[in-house]
Amino acid sequence: MRRVTGGREGARAGAPRTAPPATTSTASSGAPLHPFRGLRYDPDVVGDLGAVLAPPHTDLPRAVRAARLQASPWAVTRLERPENDPAPGRAVDRWLAEGALVQDEPSLYVVRQRRAGVEHRFLLAALRVDAVTGARVHPHEAVFPDVVRSRRNRLRETGVDSEPVLLVHSGGAPAATDLVRTAEHRGHPLTGAVTSDGGGVGVAVDGWRVDDEDVLREVGESLDGVDLVVADGHHRYAAVREEFAATGAPQGLLVAVVDDATYPLALRPLHRSVPARAVPALRALAVDVREVRGGPLSDPADVARLSERELDALLVTSTGACRLSFADGGVEAGAGARVDEALARAGVEPESVRFTADGATALAAVSEDVVAVMLPRVPLSRIAATVRGGRLLGRKTTSFTPKPLAGAVLRLR
Repeated sequence: MRRVTGGREGARAGAPRTAPPATTSTASSGAPLHPFRGLRYDPDVVGDLGAVLAPPHTDLPRAVRAARLQASPWAVTRLERPENDPAPGRAVDRWLAEGALVQDEPSLYVVRQRRAGVEHRFLLAALRVDAVTGARVHPHEAVFPDVVRSRRNRLRETGVDSEPVLLVHSGGAPAATDLVRTAEHRGHPLTGAVTSDGGGVGVAVDGWRVDDEDVLREVGESLDGVDLVVADGHHRYAAVREEFAATGAPQGLLVAVVDDATYPLALRPLHRSVPARAVPALRALAVDVREVRGGPLSDPADVARLSERELDALLVTSTGACRLSFADGGVEAGAGARVDEALARAGVEPESVRFTADGATALAAVSEDVVAVMLPRVPLSRIAATVRGGRLLGRKTTSFTPKPLAGAVLRLR
């Protein structure tokens, strides 16, 4: 691990413990996104930032997670779950007192990530979650209620947003996009690092903190009225919305916003590996079943070619494959939603389903007991149209990459 750039700023130990209000005077009154008092690691205390930053927790295999927890007592992975830190009290409080974290004045942040020669920039802000947020921020996937409850409890117990929810839009916010492009000329540089993506590939991360009030106001106004699609973090977003519904008090949430027109994200479907006993229910729910000739499939390219429509799924078993065509229906749209419905009819428990964006992995798992359900790729333009119509895709149907790393900037709750 090595540090890329230098520079450190912010309040050391003794910084205020309480989170700032969800809104500030520097943003337009109608905008849902606002500056916030970010927490950042102090490299003089924690050492190499590459050892404490991490990919999103859902991208960390168990062995990699264990290694991260061993690498540093301040690894951001410890903040994901209370049980990851055995010491009494909340880790974020202790780390603030130790000076491992410093707290800034209200700011927006532009975080730059570079992997394999490709650069992405994310605008980090606080999302105000209240009664009107839903008019601007649109989830595109359904959620598991028990996971939402678990996430809500974790946020309460940890007291910190350790990784941002990813929001995406495609143009329409010129001032915000301009800030993301030119932040190095308008902000304070953040200390950089190189860390692993969880699979052994290096990711360089650095960025800038922006606190100029005129810039903050202009960016807030630019994003007012722009539709934002939740690309990753649906359960965290749903948990915070539930907290607002229960308390009546506006909530805040750390988000990373990316303009897909400027920094395009890769969008892949999430395929399913499911128990073979679900096959009859899957075939019964389909309105059309067409056998694929030529024997079992093993090449993801063949799968992509055969998955032609949003309501088509490809069922791959140890003996062959067939294309399932489903009827549209209900609030939940697309093949993923219909597959979820068939699995529920077959009595398949959610914990028995494995999700992967890697088609080769899903196909390799096929056996006499396990089948693969391969979903089609739904473009962002279609996803946006679906959510504007008040509908959702099925649970865990898409994978947007890259996701912002956890730990570059955190937010007190």
